[in-house]
Amino acid sequence: MSIHATVLAAATLVCAALFATSTAQAQANACDSQAQRATCSEQCCGRKSCPPACEADCVRACVAACKDPSQASSYQNQMRSFQQRCGNRSMQRGQLQLPIR
Repeated sequence: MSIHATVLAAATLVCAALFATSTAQAQANACDSQAQRATCSEQCCGRKSCPPACEADCVRACVAACKDPSQASSYQNQMRSFQQRCGNRSMQRGQLQLPIR
């Protein structure tokens, strides 16, 4: 293998690693966005903002589930409890709001 081929292969690997890292960071940034927090607040409280206690519990869990899909099932299992504690009015009508994913 020539020196040029070795340099090209190394550059390709570095670019692939940078691309994978930037894709993961973009997903994390999307999950940390205000739009995602508003979506999580809608799921938890039925409105664009939640009281501080629900923000700390439900919205934080929702954002964590967005960042790490392995936490999504735990979040979904607790969703009904979160919605009841946070005063989600759709719960009073008997409707269950599931996360958007």
